[in-house]
Amino acid sequence: MGRASRLYLPYAAWPQDDRTRWEAAFKTGTDRFDDCGPAAHLAEPTRLGLLDGYAKFLAFRSEHHSHLLGRAPAARLNREIIEDYVRWQPASCGSVTIVTYLHRLRDTLRFICPGEDWSWLLTIIKRLAAKARPRPERHHMVTSEALYALGIKLMDDAVSNCNEAQNISKAHAFAYRDGLIIALLALIPLRLRTLTALRIGKHLVRSGQLWALEIPNGDLKTKRPLEFPISTELSGCIDQYLNKFRTRIPNAGTHDCL
Repeated sequence: MGRASRLYLPYAAWPQDDRTRWEAAFKTGTDRFDDCGPAAHLAEPTRLGLLDGYAKFLAFRSEHHSHLLGRAPAARLNREIIEDYVRWQPASCGSVTIVTYLHRLRDTLRFICPGEDWSWLLTIIKRLAAKARPRPERHHMVTSEALYALGIKLMDDAVSNCNEAQNISKAHAFAYRDGLIIALLALIPLRLRTLTALRIGKHLVRSGQLWALEIPNGDLKTKRPLEFPISTELSGCIDQYLNKFRTRIPNAGTHDCL
């Protein structure tokens, strides 16, 4: 199993206590009088971001000192663990991104362990944020982070526009599809020929609650098979595209192309 596939622990593999706490924190109701969780008010993209961040931390805990997963979330975390977690991040993960992951971890812990004091973690985050520096811009070059953000924005705008119009038009569907492709390519660079050859259910496949790319060596210039797990956030975007937007694209029902 490659390192990329170990960066996020699937929800089904989370400790039962973590799943119970997560479901209680995000419990929603039908009206204001229902007993909702403290995170029930969060928008879906925010929830997916927190899920992604916590899944990454649990992957780290599973890889290092997995015996601690049997403890309650607050009992398996201290300053030394946070230092190890920061060092565990891949070399491609910049300081600003690491701070973002720590913010997501703290926010999640505040929801699933509301009785604990997480101010010490906020102090660490602020210290790292003060030292964090965005990667220097290169003339006439766009970073993968910027492309991913653009893809997410296009999809968010498409959702907002169709909600406002109370109708999903072809323009909304195409805008969402374009955003999804941009975000996907920002994470997984593919040649145009490989991208256009992607088939749902063959190359883009379900892996538990997430999606993954599985491309055989015959479909790649390098002649090496590609297996790449897709993050929780982008997997949610794929679900929304397939269930809500793709049906509005002309002739989409006659083929399995992305």
